[in-house]
This record gives sequence, structure tokens and C-alpha cells, in this order.
Amino acid sequence: MISERLGERIGALGGLLFAFSLFFFNGAILGESSSEDSGKVLHDSLADFSAIGTSVMVSTLGVFGVLLFGATLRAVLARTELAPGRLSNLVLPAIAGGAAVGAVGPTIVQAVALRIDKASSGNDIAALAHAVTVTGFFYSGIFFGVAALAVGAVTLRGGLLPNWFGWFSILCAALMVFGSATSAISVPLGFLSGIPEMLYFVVAAIVLFIRSGASVEVATAD
Repeated sequence: MISERLGERIGALGGLLFAFSLFFFNGAILGESSSEDSGKVLHDSLADFSAIGTSVMVSTLGVFGVLLFGATLRAVLARTELAPGRLSNLVLPAIAGGAAVGAVGPTIVQAVALRIDKASSGNDIAALAHAVTVTGFFYSGIFFGVAALAVGAVTLRGGLLPNWFGWFSILCAALMVFGSATSAISVPLGFLSGIPEMLYFVVAAIVLFIRSGASVEVATAD
């Protein structure tokens, strides 16, 4: 029993790792620039291979963490949802889809950083890479929003996790989906997806970690 709960704690920490990777990558790469900046400015930001390499490494670890977190969260929710468990079974593939879409950005940035100084039109390549990275980050909110919606629905029905967390999940889901969809119309609206996304994984990881800790104490006492 204790080893099972330890696995839940590790899974919960995977969520925190992913939230940190989002904050780190966006702060180091996207946060200091905008897709509306000149190609020269974006070229200079993507030409720092050392910074790019560190950011991509952290992002890669973040993808590993969020997949572990998704699997753990799905397992916890499945304990309270009645068969066939459609909503809890939706959590992991939705999170995996969001992680895959979000990982496109770091992959492109890494590829561009390897070749940007040798490209004949490095400024244009940098501008395109930046725009694709931002778009991928925003659109990943669709997948994470679906996962959060499923988590919220199961939480409110089952009661294994706090009721307030269920409503919080649904609110974040609505913001993530809305921000992702409307980012195609207005880029700033995409942050309605990105900010709740990072916040959601932090809160969800803490809730899951605390729940597993309480379970360990009960199991040890028994």
C-alpha cells in the first residue's frame, strides 16, 4: 500500500515538473520576445544555443513528468468512476495529446538553433519558428482543457478529491479551451489558455500529493 502511494506522490511531482518546464521554457524563450518582434530580434534570441539547449532539456523532462502525472491522475480517478470509466480513461490520452502538441515548439526551436547561423534567411526562419512555438503552446490548451474537464466531472461525482478542486478544474478547462480557440483571432487571448494551464498543473499536483500523503498515513496506522 505504501509503495502504491509513493508512486502517486512521484506522479504528483511529475505535474509540478511539467508546470516548472512550461514556466522555464516560456520565460527563457518566449517570455522575452514576441512574434511581432522583428526577425533580427528573434534571430538573436534563438541564436543562443546554450540557452536553447537548456530550455529544451527542461521541456523534455517536463513531457516525461506530465505523462507520469496523467497516468497517476487517471488511476486515482478510476477508483471512483463507475464502469466503463469514459471520463477517467480520457484523462491520460488528452494530457498526452497536449504534451505532444506543446513539444512541437521546443523541437522546432532546437532544430532552428542548430542551423540558424548557416541559413541564408535566418531572420525569417527565426520569426516562423517563434510563431509556430507560440501557436503550439496555445493549442495544447485544447487537450489539457479536455483533461481538466474530465477531472472536474469525475471529482464532483466521486468525492475522492476535494469538491472545490472539481469546480476549479472545470473553470480552468473553460479558460484553456476558450483561450486556445480564440488565439487564432487574437494572440493575446491565447494567454487565457497558457496561464490557467500552468496554474492548473501546480494546483492539481499539490492536491494529488496531499491526498496520497493522507492515504499513506492511514495505511501506516492500519
